[in-house]
Amino acid sequence: MNEEYGINLPSGIFRMLDASLNRAAEGLRVLEDVARMVLNEAELTHELKNIRHGLELSIPFRPVLLSKRDSQNDVGQVSSGGGSAEHGDIFSIVTANARRCEQALRTIEEIARLPDSNMKSSTFENMRFKLYSLEKDIVSRILRRQKQSRIKGLYVILDSTLLGGRSHMDMAKMLLEAGVKTIQLREKNMPGGKFLKLACSLVKLCDSNNAMLVINDHLDIALASGAGGLHLGQEDIPLSIARKHLPIDTIIGVSVDSVEQAKKAEQNGADYISPQAIFETHSKACPPIGLNAFRAIRNAVSIPIVAIGGINIDNIALVIEAGTDAVAVISSVTLSPEPDQVARELSKRFNQSTIS
Repeated sequence: MNEEYGINLPSGIFRMLDASLNRAAEGLRVLEDVARMVLNEAELTHELKNIRHGLELSIPFRPVLLSKRDSQNDVGQVSSGGGSAEHGDIFSIVTANARRCEQALRTIEEIARLPDSNMKSSTFENMRFKLYSLEKDIVSRILRRQKQSRIKGLYVILDSTLLGGRSHMDMAKMLLEAGVKTIQLREKNMPGGKFLKLACSLVKLCDSNNAMLVINDHLDIALASGAGGLHLGQEDIPLSIARKHLPIDTIIGVSVDSVEQAKKAEQNGADYISPQAIFETHSKACPPIGLNAFRAIRNAVSIPIVAIGGINIDNIALVIEAGTDAVAVISSVTLSPEPDQVARELSKRFNQSTIS
């Protein structure tokens, strides 16, 4: 028995505890670094750091564990070139280290149940369950970042009043076949039940084509349909409320009218912004802001920005030069006799301009 710490465990149990503590601490540090360096999430980083520090404080007899360590004779030791699988992406890094941590905490928890361990098993059980939630949080935030990165190139808005007699589904199929990766469904007057049914069908169609559907204005439809994103206007439900109700991996875009609104949207967690119409357009009642105002908004924020309003094949190069990440179009594509061909040409010109 170690009299200083009041513990009486076999040497092998001490080694189990030492190895598990190291695995848990190492895994937590990797997750903490992902939260800090990749996601820039201060609160998430703080929560992971608290677990890591709490783990250290929960086992005060580290000197005893160190004295029992025998790494050279560990039959389970594997060299770096042996049993460790390569990570395919950031998800595999997060998952591998979360599992490593959770399993190590379970081992410590079981050892703590021994009568002479002088530890509380509930402490480690609580850490383990907290980590389950944090793992989901990290993965969801990474997924959201990936969706945010899709806000580039052509962004087509579907509105039943501007489909030229075609159905939403037929138009969406043409656009997806033309390579469009982001579609927004904007319906101001459609009955809720019909809107939801349509949104669910479009989500399924977009998912099968590695594309994303964004719902305009309607938080309930975005939530119920499982859409990848929600777009809000200045008069819609506040961004903070929408974020509380939507899954973490759902992106939220915000329409803005000024540099101040753009900065506020970014500070409040918007994943992208879309200023007022740049050029004259029948779909927007407000006067166009012009390229100079657009540039000012572009320079004020670091999140993706989507240009909208009167953009077509003739002026798309000007908008790209102004710094847009994506171009939202409606009638120039959807009212064309050949929407897919126009979409391809716009995408081609966007890609050519961004490369040059």
